[in-house]
Amino acid sequence: MDRRYGELEVTDADRAAASRYAAVIEWSDLDGVYVVTVPDIPNLHTHGATREAASAAANEVIALWIAGARETELPVPPPRFSALLAADFDAARIAALRKRFNLTQHEFARLLNVSVGAVRGWEQGSRSPDGASHRLLGIAERDPDVLLRDAGPVWRAG
Repeated sequence: MDRRYGELEVTDADRAAASRYAAVIEWSDLDGVYVVTVPDIPNLHTHGATREAASAAANEVIALWIAGARETELPVPPPRFSALLAADFDAARIAALRKRFNLTQHEFARLLNVSVGAVRGWEQGSRSPDGASHRLLGIAERDPDVLLRDAGPVWRAG
């Protein structure tokens, strides 16, 4: 390997493979950022100031890890943790869930601690929820009282 640090080539295949891994995004009061762990890749961590930034950082660091493993011929573990997630939330399912709560997109975004642009993108089908958002949507669908109880004040539509 004759490359200097930071010159690793990440391919489209690496990025596609990275998208199949679940990332757990949690707020850290100690650090003042969202901390990301990847259950299927031990000791792989990153962070971001927002959930969206943390998710983007996770996608990047997973792709870099896969590229490095490929280049050094290390085995890449299969994405097992993501198989535990519920079925995909498509645009119609997310919109129906939000309407069941009787919330605007802005209110629903606040409830899930994501940007209104993320909710809009999900409902238009141009974006998909990340692992943590996917998990919250599953909780909201199965047991909405759990999510609402811990959410604090959320402005209701109408």
